[in-house]
Parts: sequence; structure tokens; C-alpha cells
Amino acid sequence: MSDDNDGSNVVFSKPDCQSSDETIEYHRSYHKTCVLNWASDEVKADANKIEAYAEEQVRQYNI
Repeated sequence: MSDDNDGSNVVFSKPDCQSSDETIEYHRSYHKTCVLNWASDEVKADANKIEAYAEEQVRQYNI
């Protein structure tokens, strides 16, 4: 996980990540994930899980 320190984006990647095609960017202001169109199905599924978790946190804490 990498935080850009300006409060807008967090980038997630697995330890064995080989390229930016395998990363997931989470936009804090929009509460949405972003992956490349050609990312693998596994990366897209992980992005959906991250987004669902984040949506629950936003709902719970009314951020």
C-alpha cells in the first residue's frame, strides 16, 4: 500500500506485483477504486472488495 500523503489517493498492490497493471488506486474524495481496463479479473475482483469495504466504512462513520 502506498499513500501519496496529500490525502487524495492510496495505491494497493500485492507483494508479488510486477507492474502498474496489477495495482488498485483508491480515490479518497470519490470513495471509488480505479484499475486499468486490461487488469486481470483477480485485480478487478480485489478492487470491488476494497470498494465495498470502503463504502461500508463511509456509511458507518458518515464520512
